[in-house]
Amino acid sequence: GLACALMAAATALAKPGDVIAFCPDQLGPSVYRQLRDPSRYDMITFPRRTGPQIVDWVDYANAVESADPNAFAQDVLQKAGNHRVWLVWQPMYQTFGTKCETIASDLISVATKNGGGGRNIVINHPKLYYEPMNLTEFVTGP
Repeated sequence: GLACALMAAATALAKPGDVIAFCPDQLGPSVYRQLRDPSRYDMITFPRRTGPQIVDWVDYANAVESADPNAFAQDVLQKAGNHRVWLVWQPMYQTFGTKCETIASDLISVATKNGGGGRNIVINHPKLYYEPMNLTEFVTGP
């Protein structure tokens, strides 16, 4: 599936210490299971900032509603330091509105301002895959 293709791309390109962020967290478990050595990466999910292994469904609607995508993007950038950021995300995800797009937009804005940039490695294909997702790489500096 797409999670497998996505992680094949990330595994070939990502380096130890890179940050893999997920929005929404629901994309995390299928991708996490495909990683050969997850300890190489610093992984964080939106909205709860937890690891990608499982989704915490307790009071989920409130967690999504109250989560700040701008603050999350800042946390991801701070966590990354000089490392790359890989965002596994899906636009207009059910109850998330445009929160995942906001995170992607913030990441590209800061990366570009700092002399880096971003590129889509894998683009979602909703007609082909049950759980579509994008993989975008952000280089946060020159």
